Amino acid sequence: MKKMIIISFFIFSMLSARQLMVNTHEALSTKAAHSLNKNITTQINNEDNTRSSSRTEIILFEWDFEDGNNSWNGDDGWELTENDSHSPSHSQLSPNTEATYNSVWNLTSDVISLPELGDDEIMRFKFWILGDTPDTDGDGDNFLEDYYSVSIIDLDATPWHISDNGPNQASGEGYWCADEEVGPNGGYLDSWLQFLDTPPVSISGDATLSAELRYDLEAWEGATVGGSCTDGWDVANVRISADGGETWDLLEDPNNPYHFECGYGWIWNDGAYEDRQPLNHLAPGWGGSSTSGLGDGWFDFSADLSAYADSEVIIRFAFGSDAAYSTIDEAGLTGFQVDNITISDLYSDDCDDSADAETMTTPANGVTVDQFYDYCDSTRPGGNGEWEEYEPGLAFNGNVLHDISDFAGKNIKFNVSSRYDADDDGGSGDGLFIDDFTIYKESSASYPAPSGLTAEGGSGQVELSWGDMNASGSFEDIIYDNDTFDNGISMVDEDAVGFAGVSYSFGAGSTIHSVDVYELSDDSYCSDTNYSDQFDCENNGAEWITSDQVDFDMDICVFGAVGSLYNTEPTYDCVTIDTSEWEDGWNTVMVPDWEMTSTYIIAHTFNNGYAAALDESASGEHSYFSYLQNSGSTASWDGELSSDGSFEGEWGLRANVSYEGANVTYGVYRDGSSIASALTDNSYTDTDVTNDVEYTYNVTATYSDGTESDFSYPATARPEPESNHEEAWDDGELDAYFETGNGSFTMVRYNAVEEGELVKRFKWYSYGAGGAFQIKVYSDVDGLPGEQIGSATQIEVENGWNERDLSSSGIIVSGDFWIGAKSFSTTMPFGADLTEPSGNSMYLCPDPDENGDCSNGEGDWETLDFDVMIRVVLDCMDNCPGDDPCSDTLVGDTNGDAILNVLDVVTLVQFILGTNELDDCSAEAADFNQDGTVNVLDVVGLVQHILGSARSADATSAVMDILSDGVSISADGYIGAVQLTLSHEPGFTLSLTDDAFVSEYKTEGTTTTMIIVMPESDQLFTTSDTFKVDEVLVANSESFITVTELTLEFSLSSAYPNPFNPTTTIEFSASEAGYASVKVYNLMGQVVGVLMDGMVDAKTYNLTWNAKDLSSGVYMIQAESNGNVATQKVMLLK
Repeated sequence: MKKMIIISFFIFSMLSARQLMVNTHEALSTKAAHSLNKNITTQINNEDNTRSSSRTEIILFEWDFEDGNNSWNGDDGWELTENDSHSPSHSQLSPNTEATYNSVWNLTSDVISLPELGDDEIMRFKFWILGDTPDTDGDGDNFLEDYYSVSIIDLDATPWHISDNGPNQASGEGYWCADEEVGPNGGYLDSWLQFLDTPPVSISGDATLSAELRYDLEAWEGATVGGSCTDGWDVANVRISADGGETWDLLEDPNNPYHFECGYGWIWNDGAYEDRQPLNHLAPGWGGSSTSGLGDGWFDFSADLSAYADSEVIIRFAFGSDAAYSTIDEAGLTGFQVDNITISDLYSDDCDDSADAETMTTPANGVTVDQFYDYCDSTRPGGNGEWEEYEPGLAFNGNVLHDISDFAGKNIKFNVSSRYDADDDGGSGDGLFIDDFTIYKESSASYPAPSGLTAEGGSGQVELSWGDMNASGSFEDIIYDNDTFDNGISMVDEDAVGFAGVSYSFGAGSTIHSVDVYELSDDSYCSDTNYSDQFDCENNGAEWITSDQVDFDMDICVFGAVGSLYNTEPTYDCVTIDTSEWEDGWNTVMVPDWEMTSTYIIAHTFNNGYAAALDESASGEHSYFSYLQNSGSTASWDGELSSDGSFEGEWGLRANVSYEGANVTYGVYRDGSSIASALTDNSYTDTDVTNDVEYTYNVTATYSDGTESDFSYPATARPEPESNHEEAWDDGELDAYFETGNGSFTMVRYNAVEEGELVKRFKWYSYGAGGAFQIKVYSDVDGLPGEQIGSATQIEVENGWNERDLSSSGIIVSGDFWIGAKSFSTTMPFGADLTEPSGNSMYLCPDPDENGDCSNGEGDWETLDFDVMIRVVLDCMDNCPGDDPCSDTLVGDTNGDAILNVLDVVTLVQFILGTNELDDCSAEAADFNQDGTVNVLDVVGLVQHILGSARSADATSAVMDILSDGVSISADGYIGAVQLTLSHEPGFTLSLTDDAFVSEYKTEGTTTTMIIVMPESDQLFTTSDTFKVDEVLVANSESFITVTELTLEFSLSSAYPNPFNPTTTIEFSASEAGYASVKVYNLMGQVVGVLMDGMVDAKTYNLTWNAKDLSSGVYMIQAESNGNVATQKVMLLK
């Protein structure tokens, strides 16, 4: 059955009264359709923009608002306070009181001269925030009431300028309030407050102001903002001052009246324009588009100035834009234009050739560039009662990445505005606190962290492995899913577009050749899982549900990284595919060889009718989500698909990529502390751990320039003794949830060994977070829960799997026992597995009342027809079935005294020679290197363990010289041990060298075998009898080495290749004609191959051994001819 998950969020309009942005995670919802008895509701698939990359931040400016560091200026709605702070004692506060209601309050920095940036540098800002302004939407109309914004005032920008490019410019040049780089034709941005002033002009007699005006602004009709006098949006008007600009009056033309009385373009920028505020008389203005007058949209403005006779005046042409909807949103909004300004015969500026041409001035108030706005409920930064750093990537609108690189080399001011409505219908608080404002730069070079980290706990150790960043590949399929796609994600809103993104990190350059997308099949199923046929379903009162994929034009895009964040704009043009041509399952889309650096996201779009496939069995480490905003831009990337953990996984998207190795070394961190560095392998074994303790691991990559990446995606593991075992009846997959009543008991039966086991951990699946319950453990009496053995109260619950450590409780169980929960009124439902009920889950709820609460009286236990997802981890300690009696035996302790010393070496040597017998545990301990064979390599390993590692370099080869009175062996380094086998006549005697750590021999009939450990002289023994060397084995500290006999002609060359699979070649030279043999032996001395056996001529033979039928391991190739013997060790690796 295909199960569909629905992501629900509001596509919000960028209206001037900010619409409430619903937290994306909280808006993730599921469709639940199935209902069974016992209050079980079947779950229908109930299940950040930052990336991991090292950043070297260079602080450019920093304000902690302590003494001497408070160069920010606030109006009456801001104050320096000690009420709360992030840094030692001070912060900036905009109080949320009646005195600040219904206004906008600004906190502005002094002038900041930003430096230029070098190559590969990015400039950003961040700050700490604590927001206690709960009235974000008190009236519930989904529009913000109390909120704040951050903006930059670009002091070097001059929107009012002389231009002949203005729309429909009548002739020559004119004054235009616009940025000609905005939009296709030039225009304005949000939050502008711009003035164009004449020089002072002395008025005499009846003077008249005349000017030609034109405007294309946001439509004003229907404008309203709760608690405000607003009746228009972006606005323009004309003003006059008779006191040098200290105060201003509004100029009006009765033939061209203003459209409204209260423009939000003024109020947004300065609360003094609001009703009953000092500048409210200047709040009227024009909006929309001028449509009459001179030329196309031009009109003549005229104002009588006789009231100002005998005064020196300044005429001001003013323009204000509010917080949203400007030229970027509508290209036709081109701003405010002025031309041919005259004051009777006293002043004239036509921007061309008049006497006072180009004498107008613009006050240096710069251009305000909005960065973002936000609010302070519990889902937003700083809104949960704790200080939080507002870092790049947290904003849901505007300049999400806090990238201010475009302002490098300019003079700017930062501005923080608090905006409070007229009441506290949503509650009131202390206000908005700001602290530790920082401007910094960082390198845009990419240093991605390793990915694919896995951790597996063993007894006393944790094995770690991760993706090899030093590997390179050509046209490789990069796959993070497990190819298990039962579920899909779609958008609730019919017009909404989502992005299913998968992140890729290579550490160096890569090229994307193609993308594979998994298409879910259309599906139909019954709302009652008891029926699989449509006829039976509908005839039994259930609903037959059809889930179809609606074909559409899918975009496939790649998004690069901007410093430490993922970009929200595609790096290349997206590839658009018509999904109607696709088949169910995987579909390949060729892309034009997108070349990328290190880290990026590949994404495909999905919508209300087309669900993106999600593999919930995969980790979700690489999955990201975004959506298309009303403005047409992509929202910031979110690496958490569901905030409550109800579903995570990997999207059904794969890429075929060629990539380069990164040339990095690795570091390993346990619980945030470094435990290993400068590793070249992509694996590590942590042995400094304690059993039954959970550890969290991260790895980093250090690049050739010395930069270390941020932590990888974490992995957790718990090393456990082999006596620990987890018991479960469920299959781990949530099929439904089980709602229990207050006071009820939900128990699951398990079995422990009769000798007794310790309850280590209680595990359960919670359908939802929060709540509490009591963990209960009971003995079994006649198949039902009996006497209580243990109890514990659980108050911390997360959605999904949880566990509680009960090790210290000392709860011992034996035979059948019951473990489960006594529920409270707040207890979350438990997960249920419907697949193959075991009959071991029981429920007790005596006399439930109308609210479902259970009485404390006695009742009957009921066996549930499903398995409650409750598990237990037990420790059978020394009582485990099939326990190894030798588990406590120390490896290498061949004499059983629990101490490793030379006596164990002697005993081991004698055991190999066959001069003594060992019991089972001692024989197991004799295999020191744990390779399943006891031989001289175990002797060498044991000696090294006893003596430590201080020694010369290992020998790589040795030469044997057969003397008339013995055998001498020399080597090019350290020899750990020599094993010689001789054949001779009866009565053979010898004298072993004393110049060795241990030397032993055994003669049996006509064969003598000797072992000399760490010989310090070349001659190993002396004898006056004749002998022949049948076998010689020489080992260094780790392995056997090649031994050749010192002879002028007889030789056995080194095998090549070695190691090999499955064939290797070796040259054998016979010194004279006669019998010769070349045979292959395993380490048990058994012949496993014959390369030569018979009469030969005196020449060199090229021999090939094919070991295709043998298993991997070490083998010995031995050549023998005319009394000469040579042995070669080879390693077969399959």
